[in-house]
Amino acid sequence: MFDAFITVFRNLSFNIISTTAEADRVVVEFTAQGEAHAGQAYENEFLSLFTFRDGKIVGIYEHCDQQSVFAFERSLQSG
Repeated sequence: MFDAFITVFRNLSFNIISTTAEADRVVVEFTAQGEAHAGQAYENEFLSLFTFRDGKIVGIYEHCDQQSVFAFERSLQSG
């Protein structure tokens, strides 16, 4: 699903706001900004929780503003 989503972008960048690490978990707060090939702008805020075991990521929980995703998808459909 994510692979199909990112193919619509001409450019997509991320800005890390903060990181917090404790034991086997790391939380990253970041924003994303991009532009679709057809010119529609995309902006969103994310919070990702990574869980590690033996130096490898074993779990990812991610939250973003779903309304921003839906609005961007509607703008793609309307051209």
